[in-house]
Amino acid sequence: MSSEICPTTASEEYWISFRIIMASSSLISIVGSSTIICMILRGPKKLRQLNNRIILSMSFVDILYSGALLFSTTPIPRNTHCTFGNIGNAQTCAAQGFFIHIGTCVPLYNAMLCIYYMARICYKIDEATIQKNYEIFMHGIALLPPLTVAILGVAFNLFQSRLVFCWFA
Repeated sequence: MSSEICPTTASEEYWISFRIIMASSSLISIVGSSTIICMILRGPKKLRQLNNRIILSMSFVDILYSGALLFSTTPIPRNTHCTFGNIGNAQTCAAQGFFIHIGTCVPLYNAMLCIYYMARICYKIDEATIQKNYEIFMHGIALLPPLTVAILGVAFNLFQSRLVFCWFA
């Protein structure tokens, strides 16, 4: 740690505790999402139902996001001050920032799941109609904006240290 003025004066014990909590919660999320994926792929209906495909996609993206958070401060460039355990470089920081931003697909997939259930329950639209007319848009809305922004973030070198992980500076 540097002697320069930092937004936090956290001790080394704080940073170690923070990293343990980040790693623990990330691993729990990865295990949970992996379990959901296994349940869907082994289940009797597998991928025939749209809600299963949405949940499968959401779980897959959550694994990527949680994997990026698992490393917490490690990918932050080595010469960055005011943080602890940073041994990365600009590329590791960009990779972490990319996957953390991809995590914004999770709430968008959750919104698509809500729309699916609203269409099925409130508007009584059958599964085949939703699959045929709306599924591609549901995946597109959930994936394309975060993916586009994440790619642009890497292309324009916008991912920097945010003290506890790398994201948009």
